[in-house]
Amino acid sequence: MYTTTHIQNLFGVSYETVRTYTREFKAYMSPTATPPQGEHRKYTYDDLKVFAQIVSMKSERKVYADIHVALAAGERAEIPEFTETEIEELALSRRGVIVAQELYAAKEMIAEMGAKIIQLEQQAPAMRDEIAAMKGQLELYRSQFVQMMAELRKTYAEGFEAGMDFGRGIAAKPPKPD
Repeated sequence: MYTTTHIQNLFGVSYETVRTYTREFKAYMSPTATPPQGEHRKYTYDDLKVFAQIVSMKSERKVYADIHVALAAGERAEIPEFTETEIEELALSRRGVIVAQELYAAKEMIAEMGAKIIQLEQQAPAMRDEIAAMKGQLELYRSQFVQMMAELRKTYAEGFEAGMDFGRGIAAKPPKPD
């Protein structure tokens, strides 16, 4: 039998999450996982498989209704990385708690990165078109900028040749009338 602490450590979830999942999915748990009030919860190895299914589906952003359908259909996730004895030892050792949490976090990160890669791959063709359009727009703006600079230089040169003093500008005071 396993305790709430075992579940927490194995799946990297909080005490409250264990309680919430146990209450929500009690139809798929053993009677010892949902004892009468005042008694401690005790989980079986089959309950661990239920939790593995719940945690896996939640990491895929599935809602409770989807999880209920899967569990009612008999779906259970395996826990191939650990034997029952290893789970017991892992949950009891301090370092094991940290390793279990790190493994769970890494597994979630891998799933999130995989989903993000798929999303980006699906967006890639549209992004290529958008990038090409932006490059074309950039070249147009650069060309316009070069033309404007040439016109400004030409205007400045013409004004200089005509004897205009650009240094005074608008702020310069006009000469006083006699």
